[in-house]
Amino acid sequence: MTIQNARLTSPPVEIAVADTPSVLSKINTAPCIATVWRRQPLSSFQTWLDDLDVAVLPQARLILPAEAVNDALTHVCRQAGMPNCPERAMLAGDIAALAHMFCDVALCDYLRVRLTVLNGDPSFTQQEIENGRRLICVYRGPRLAIGQAASEMASYIPVSNGVPFIMRRESSSSLRSNILRCRVLPSDGAPLTSLVLALDPVSASERTPDLKAKRRH
Repeated sequence: MTIQNARLTSPPVEIAVADTPSVLSKINTAPCIATVWRRQPLSSFQTWLDDLDVAVLPQARLILPAEAVNDALTHVCRQAGMPNCPERAMLAGDIAALAHMFCDVALCDYLRVRLTVLNGDPSFTQQEIENGRRLICVYRGPRLAIGQAASEMASYIPVSNGVPFIMRRESSSSLRSNILRCRVLPSDGAPLTSLVLALDPVSASERTPDLKAKRRH
């Protein structure tokens, strides 16, 4: 496995990038505060998703175990009016696979699955992460890049659509100068409406199922 380490300023932290999913677990090893699985999604799938009408893009906020994600997302996609086709099954299956990986990395049994359609800027910082770690995957929309909040965009690591990454929240105020930020890259012709997946670990006190699927009218 080849890992590209992007070291930021003192105190030393790093972003680990690799083309295999095992890199995601490196988030549990200091000084790593972000990991990127630089995979290559099928171009046919991406074209299908980019061409979909925004009105049928699914939205949901779910709290459930990883093994229930595939069925739940299949239902959410159907409810949103997404066409019944192999690509729809691929989307639900991919989110379920990422949920299993994330539970293994975050050592959790339940997770919060948020699938959101955004018309604005999806940028955020690691300090917005609530429960230690968060997996993000932008399936559609402007591409993101990860880097130090105070740095120039040229030093950021680009993250293509369909590429999952995990960020870890740093609680120490001494690391404020090293806060990571996800920023939107200059427009490259991608659809302006984003479909963003966010996975967060859920504590025992939060395990009341929340199966709220959103549909736009």
